[in-house]
Amino acid sequence: MPWTKEQYHKYYEQNKERLKTQAREYHLLHKDDPHVKELRRESIRRYRQRHPDRIKETQRKYYHTEKGKATIKKYRESEKYKQWLTQNLEKNREKHVKATREWRYRNRERVRGDNRERRERRIVEAINLLGGKCQLCGKTENLEFCHISYTQKNQVSDLAWAVLREPDTFLLLCQECHLHPEKWLKELIDIKAKLR
Repeated sequence: MPWTKEQYHKYYEQNKERLKTQAREYHLLHKDDPHVKELRRESIRRYRQRHPDRIKETQRKYYHTEKGKATIKKYRESEKYKQWLTQNLEKNREKHVKATREWRYRNRERVRGDNRERRERRIVEAINLLGGKCQLCGKTENLEFCHISYTQKNQVSDLAWAVLREPDTFLLLCQECHLHPEKWLKELIDIKAKLR
């Protein structure tokens, strides 16, 4: 009479280490045999189909470790990955766009949070790039970016981004100085003259 699933599980639990050692030795002995390779691939394929959640969880844990991050970075910098990415994107562009849109919709809170953090980091970088204080009175609170000259590049909704690209076309002023242009108009004319 054949064993039931429970009997198999019980036997496996009792002899787990011995069975693993035997399997390891067998695979080392027959690793170049094409038939064994095919059996191994089929076994892995079946396992992946039966336990997709387990696989995802294991991958998630691994990719959050330092070793996992280093592996990803190394792979993404390789020529093989760049070549594959180019070919794959060209072949499946619509599919990728749709999948990205769906992912961004499902994870919209995370995306908004990431965007907010990036924007805040850019603002801090831009303020530090322009000296970190009002360029007229020296205050470090309520700072604003002031256009010296308008260019195609700095006419964007995110001023910090424009400041990082063209810092020479902006002044960093406190709110009070920015609201009273008579304080800085002469200085602005001097700065514009220097830029020409």
